[in-house]
Amino acid sequence: MTRVMVVDDELDTLDVLRLFLELSGYEPITTFNSEEAIKLAEAECPDCILLDVMMPGINGLPCAK
Repeated sequence: MTRVMVVDDELDTLDVLRLFLELSGYEPITTFNSEEAIKLAEAECPDCILLDVMMPGINGLPCAK
């Protein structure tokens, strides 16, 4: 089964995406915390990650150089 990790700080969005993925035959892995997302990604090795880039703390945007 394809494992999809979803990272979002909006719990309603996280719940909707989790339900959609389950009904579509995927195995969702969810978290609302960007620091935990890094640990989960390393531990769970998901096939795909859906990432909210505008998160508190560590966000998904690349650093400006």
